[in-house]
Amino acid sequence: MTRSSSARTARRAAFAAAGLCAALALAATTASTTAGFTDSTFASSALTTMTPSLTIAPVPSNQTFGSTLYLNAAGEVYLAGDRTTGDGAGGLSTAASATPTKVAFPADVHIVDAIGSTNDFTYAGRDTTAYIALDSTGGVWTWGRPFNSTAYLGRGSLSATDAAKPGKVTRTNSGKPLPAIASVRRIENQFLALDNDGTLWAWGWGGENLPIVSSAKGSYSYPIKANSTTMTHGYWTSCETGANALGDVRWRSIWSGKNVDGAVAQNGLVYTWGWENTDGLTPTVSSDTCPTVNEGLNRVLFQNYPGIYKTAAGESYDERALTTEAARHQRFLDIVANTKNATVCTGVNTGIVTDDSGCPVRQLAFHAASMHLLTKDGSLYSVSLRRIGDGYFDAQGWLRSLLGRTASEDSTRPDYAYRPQRVSFAGTSATVSSLSSGIGHVTAVLSDGTVWGWGINRYCQAIGGRGPSGSGACDVLGANDKVIQPTKVVGLDKVRAASVSASACATWVTGTDGSIHTWGGGRLSGSSFYVCGDNGAYGSTSYDFTEVSPDAPFANPITGVSVGTTRILKGSAP
Repeated sequence: MTRSSSARTARRAAFAAAGLCAALALAATTASTTAGFTDSTFASSALTTMTPSLTIAPVPSNQTFGSTLYLNAAGEVYLAGDRTTGDGAGGLSTAASATPTKVAFPADVHIVDAIGSTNDFTYAGRDTTAYIALDSTGGVWTWGRPFNSTAYLGRGSLSATDAAKPGKVTRTNSGKPLPAIASVRRIENQFLALDNDGTLWAWGWGGENLPIVSSAKGSYSYPIKANSTTMTHGYWTSCETGANALGDVRWRSIWSGKNVDGAVAQNGLVYTWGWENTDGLTPTVSSDTCPTVNEGLNRVLFQNYPGIYKTAAGESYDERALTTEAARHQRFLDIVANTKNATVCTGVNTGIVTDDSGCPVRQLAFHAASMHLLTKDGSLYSVSLRRIGDGYFDAQGWLRSLLGRTASEDSTRPDYAYRPQRVSFAGTSATVSSLSSGIGHVTAVLSDGTVWGWGINRYCQAIGGRGPSGSGACDVLGANDKVIQPTKVVGLDKVRAASVSASACATWVTGTDGSIHTWGGGRLSGSSFYVCGDNGAYGSTSYDFTEVSPDAPFANPITGVSVGTTRILKGSAP
């Protein structure tokens, strides 16, 4: 069923009926020293810290409409911007413009990752924002109000005050202890946690996106297993019945999504699900609540890695030899049948941003209108999740800018929008190291340390400057400014990037020299799905760290609506 304005209107009606309408770049991967603090690892249970670090950057990906999560090397988390559903310290009335709140974890807890999300990624859904954090021992912590309920945090029934500060998720829906967790992710109003055995645990609002078997459909206050899969996507597809069922898998990696999410199983196959899932071949959108083998994304893997993916007869997938769509589809089915019980990727991914193990999938990245597949050799592919030119979702013509390539409606052309196509970076042979997505822009760090962006750029959030080349000033709103092809972010010519972080409407890059740069909106917030706007008191705030002190760890707020590339931490470079 293709998502339409009527479907969205119906969903908003349900939302209103429920009373709901009312970036780590993890510093650098190399050791950095700031104010006497030396750090060499973040995913460690024994950080030898004498004094707190003043080096602090946003987490890699935060999907809330108007807040920013900061995480430092000491494992401390700070929450900036909108804090309507809880400031992380029990407060429910902290202004968005207030100094960031230190999230109140116990003193012996060191956080290694944190993610937030908001329904529809819009200030209109601010009462639905919620957060999840992972500590260095595999413990999971949550706070906020997913779908405006304090019952979906994985901690049972809670008061508003208790939900406004982090609490540990300790048990599953069956009453057993929650195992140690290797990775946490968010998708709108749902929480995901992958344990060290490859079991996916999911909880939250059950109206969409929750990847569990149909016989168990509903909302969950505690984590429930989510390892069942299915073959072909379709509206409310069942995981466990008929020939379409593929059985349970052990998961290798999970990835945060907006209205679509994805995971890679240890069999090497890519599965996607969510409110706006597609098969990666056509523009038909379905609300899949069962992890579904994504044909388009898996065909890319089959084509690129024929030594890994074969049929039982030893046949590989080669579109040059398979000249009809029927032949390609049958070969896809045969390879899946032979691969579904195989082991291609051993164990679970513990990387915060990418899977560096040599598994065929290095990273999956999603936002509200497209998905990106990054393979182990650094090749990047994109596919649209929404109909280009749709009068309801694409009135401004922005959807074409979210793919990082040209996008045709003609299925016979190689740049067809709804099948994965390679994203290229003009003038360089460098491959892609990692991605980070806002709600309407994408940023890529290449293997040579350069930083490229594309997407909606009306507030300079895509490339740090106005216009297709970024040469224009950011002090004038670019009402329909968009960047179609990957373009170097302006102002970073002397910076070799180590990592990238994104909130809804801003981006940060940490250089190998320890410097941090930011661009996009200072006080912007999401307006709906993939659009950013100046929504008054609800916007997030970026900070300048060039003059921090122990008494003022965030120094000066950057309150500009639209901000060009700015160095906010000096690092060792001039």
